[in-house]
Amino acid sequence: MAQQVPGAVQTIVGTPALMGMPNVVGIVAGTMMPSHWNAAFIAAWGSQVAADGAASRSLAVQLHRNALVRRFAVRVGAARAEAVLLGNAAQVREQSASGGRRTVVADFGTLATVASVGVLGAGGLVFATSSGILIHEVKAWTGLAFARDWLYVDPPSTGATGTMHAVFGETRTERLLIEVSGADSMDELLANLWVELPDPPTDLSIRIDGGPPVWTSPGPVRPGQGGWSADGAQTVELGPALAALAGDPDDDSLATFTLVLASRTAGRLEIAEAPGGRDLSYLARVRPGGSDAVDVAFELEGRKRVPLPLPAWTRRVERVALTATATPGPERAVPPVGPDAAGTAELVLDADRSACVRLPAASGLAELVALRLPLRAGPAGAEVRVVLLAAKADGEPGEPLDGGSSGPVALDPPAAGAAEAWSTFELPAPVALEGPAPWAAVQVARGQAVWPLGQAVPEVPGVAVPDRALRRGPPAGPWHELPAVVRALGGRVRVVGHAAREAPMAPLVVQVEGSAALPAADPLAVRATPGPRGVSVEWAAAPDVEPRSAGGAKSVDLVVTSHLPGVVTLRDVVVTAKR
Repeated sequence: MAQQVPGAVQTIVGTPALMGMPNVVGIVAGTMMPSHWNAAFIAAWGSQVAADGAASRSLAVQLHRNALVRRFAVRVGAARAEAVLLGNAAQVREQSASGGRRTVVADFGTLATVASVGVLGAGGLVFATSSGILIHEVKAWTGLAFARDWLYVDPPSTGATGTMHAVFGETRTERLLIEVSGADSMDELLANLWVELPDPPTDLSIRIDGGPPVWTSPGPVRPGQGGWSADGAQTVELGPALAALAGDPDDDSLATFTLVLASRTAGRLEIAEAPGGRDLSYLARVRPGGSDAVDVAFELEGRKRVPLPLPAWTRRVERVALTATATPGPERAVPPVGPDAAGTAELVLDADRSACVRLPAASGLAELVALRLPLRAGPAGAEVRVVLLAAKADGEPGEPLDGGSSGPVALDPPAAGAAEAWSTFELPAPVALEGPAPWAAVQVARGQAVWPLGQAVPEVPGVAVPDRALRRGPPAGPWHELPAVVRALGGRVRVVGHAAREAPMAPLVVQVEGSAALPAADPLAVRATPGPRGVSVEWAAAPDVEPRSAGGAKSVDLVVTSHLPGVVTLRDVVVTAKR
């Protein structure tokens, strides 16, 4: 029995957390330390132990409501706590108060293992000088009532008047009945009373703003097992859960989401955002021309640019999504844009001088219904028709194809400064494109027609006559190559027809251009076939596109290429960007 000395500091006796010492009675007011414990040991160990356990921890996460959350990782830690404030481990209610003493009931809500109850000392530490509150008696719940026998009671033989640490060994119970003195209010009591729970945190979960669990870890935390590191931590991915709460392209406001890590058994819990754990982009609904929908009209096939105004915070554009609506017909024009004029030579055709061009061999069309040529009439106008010629064995132009002659088309002299126009030469019936690619001869019945030549025709190894190669001669032939100085130039022609059923051709091509021009062959171009009900179109950048900036306003161009005439309606345009 330790010698009692009035006014001495309170002494630790038998705390199981301390070096495996046997349970005796606790920290009893007015007793001295055993001789094998010294003040330096108590000060060094006790100063590091605080009531840091809890049944839950929260983390406030701020995100813009238009955030597109691809990844959001948090670091979760869970370990047995040395001490847990009783109010953090249980629901505590006062049962009675008289004679300077209070009796409280701590309800854990489930079976819990309890080893001791204590009072915080100075500085909020578990072991320190008395705060004035002392524990006198502790009882456990049996399932129907509190037990008749006390887990802890003031030792009558010592004449003690309470303890700061009532130790009674591990007990499984749902509730504790605790009698204390020195607490002027329940708030003071809850701020100072703690409990020792030997079990590790169990059945962990994470909820967002009180919703259903978005992550769970059943059973007790076992370091080194079940995804837990040796120090009782793991990284948890909450990206999909947060993505479901954000991603509103019409709301750029900042919101706070509260993440709560909870455990059925209180312990030392931690939740924090993992370093480098977030991958966010942001959505913005844009309105080209200030409207939710914009009509893009094509008189013929061609290319149009639709400016997309962007929010000022946009740094890089990653994706553009929209809905396209149209009623496309079966015809497709190839190519939809160009070929461009070389600007160096033109053919002047009349009733005695004709020219023919080799049609593209890989147009993607199964049958031909028309051709378009950029012809310019002379001062007196012109009347022109196109005749399809079969290719001979050597690839050169041969005899006319059956049904391959268009009707005559009258061309008026162009007005001064008028833009180049493409004239359409319709065939009386579709012509199947089988075997070698045919030639198209341009024959002028009246007046003159000027045909601006295109850029150089690339030579193809193994192909004697490449696509868009030109020949000249009288309307019925024979046909000869052009002079060597212009021989490499190509004939400018578009073919209009129907694609094969087994290989349909999408009529629409969507691209996005920012501060840098689109590459000549853009691998990111998206092909789409819109219908009356609309079709979703999504273009993605790799790498991201830097927007164009002018006068503080930022924008990119939606570049729409159509293989046929008509109107395409673009609506619900949403941009994904970095800020």
